[in-house]
Amino acid sequence: MTKQISLFFFLTFITFNISAADNYGDITVDKVTEIYDGDSFKVNIHSWPDIIGKEVIIRVNGIDAPEMNAQCEKERLMAQLAKQHTANLIEKSFRVELKNIQRDQYFRIKADVYVDRVHLGNSLLTNKFAVPYSGGRKHNWCE
Repeated sequence: MTKQISLFFFLTFITFNISAADNYGDITVDKVTEIYDGDSFKVNIHSWPDIIGKEVIIRVNGIDAPEMNAQCEKERLMAQLAKQHTANLIEKSFRVELKNIQRDQYFRIKADVYVDRVHLGNSLLTNKFAVPYSGGRKHNWCE
């Protein structure tokens, strides 16, 4: 019986740690402080300590939008349009939510972003301001 209880707690601990490492939950943003481009912006989250919740960079999960510091003019122009799309949604919003919060390979926060219940990633994809991204090589916007 003691072995069964020990095994139960061990499996519970392992299961909890695996799921906790993959997803950090959901949170409502208190303030968007800067929009960098279509798929990244900075926020303040007052319920988190300042070291992790003030001016924290958020990347939109599952998409690749053009970069502002691009190598070609075509990508820079597309990046400005993507940024404006994101800014328009966020600036008019009442609520910005981060769901399915994770860390990316650079230890930044990535999340499914909802702006007044509109999925930002899907909105960028639908309007052709981004392409799907699941890791690996990024899209070449200059072609």
